[in-house]
Amino acid sequence: MFAKFKIRTAITAAAIAVTGAGLVAPAPASAADINWKMHMVWVPARPEAQAYQRFADEVTKRAGDALDIQLFSSGSLGVKDPDMLRILPRGNIIQAAGLYPGYLSRDKPQYAYTLPAGVVSAPEKLQAILPELRSIYEETYDEAGIKLLGFVGHAVRDTHIMCKEPVNTLEDLRTKKLRVWEQFHVDVFEKLGVSAQIIGQNDLYVAMQTGVIDCAV
Repeated sequence: MFAKFKIRTAITAAAIAVTGAGLVAPAPASAADINWKMHMVWVPARPEAQAYQRFADEVTKRAGDALDIQLFSSGSLGVKDPDMLRILPRGNIIQAAGLYPGYLSRDKPQYAYTLPAGVVSAPEKLQAILPELRSIYEETYDEAGIKLLGFVGHAVRDTHIMCKEPVNTLEDLRTKKLRVWEQFHVDVFEKLGVSAQIIGQNDLYVAMQTGVIDCAV
């Protein structure tokens, strides 16, 4: 059931990152000399996922027999995004990833406020600030031992709050447990008197079915 709350949300920038140079142990040779696993949290139907697939396909094509990148969608490798800055640098489980910085704020709290959802409303504005975003993320990714390759964005869209039963007022929403996807949302809804918690996309269905949450952004 769609609540009447509707939020005009921002274009956000997800990143393509790889483990730091020299940290990757080559996998056993098969069709390619080196085989990489690439993680992403999104399901294949998402536009971001399709962009990552094009990236993996293009790298594999250009590398010939030197490198093959296999993309694993929906977190199917069992790696949780909040752990990514600890797991990716080692290069022993995954060697590349599509990272959404908002998921990484446990280890880098500043990511929750670097580009909050809702602050950029047009593609050209995001393109204008990409150099600054690259500077910010490169510095912190370098600290973690990974390399930023580029950004993937998604279109401006309306974001709804979807609930298991009708919610028509803010007062109604204050009686519900709300799922969000980053700390910035938690802080905003707290100011509105709404209890929100971060739950990853791939855990959302079970959380809704088992009553951990009543509503989800």
